[in-house]
Amino acid sequence: MSRLLVLTIFLGGGAVPARAHSPVPGVGEFYNGMLHPVLVPAHLVTLLALGLVVGQHAPKSSNIALPAFVFVLVASLATPTPPVSEITLLYLALACGLAAVLAFDAGAIGPAVFAVVVAAIIGNTVNADIPPEQPPWLLRAGSALGATLLLIFFGGLAAILKRRWNALAIRILGSWVAAVALMIIALSLAPGG
Repeated sequence: MSRLLVLTIFLGGGAVPARAHSPVPGVGEFYNGMLHPVLVPAHLVTLLALGLVVGQHAPKSSNIALPAFVFVLVASLATPTPPVSEITLLYLALACGLAAVLAFDAGAIGPAVFAVVVAAIIGNTVNADIPPEQPPWLLRAGSALGATLLLIFFGGLAAILKRRWNALAIRILGSWVAAVALMIIALSLAPGG
């Protein structure tokens, strides 16, 4: 019994306050911002789904969607607004995943509309996650760069897969993303969720 007490005191003494999106200690605010889209599951899933849609119809969709995404993301990060729930991002991930599965071609405008809405909501949720003790501009700049690089990576990956595997891989990934988004949405709507 005394060993358990000593172990509890020893392990409990190093406890730090919990945070919803804990930053990585020691890397700085800018790099924590860059990691934010990777460490927040709703952001990562939504950027993957959007990248599939943009890359599936590249280059016509990426010529409009990528600049629109960057512009709206920076504007959204610069103008704090009332917070929006991250579940909204998962609904967008579901829609983008289904669009990728169905290989729905909405021209160049469809992916751009998805990109604008996703960028606005990601910017909004990043603003809501910034604690008051942190310098906000470094974190915002890092988040903008991290989200943009992820979208470019996922869109480029989808464009490569489209050429090599006749778009089957994109449709499979789109179905997985839609399933993951649907499961997270269902869990959030469950009692006690």
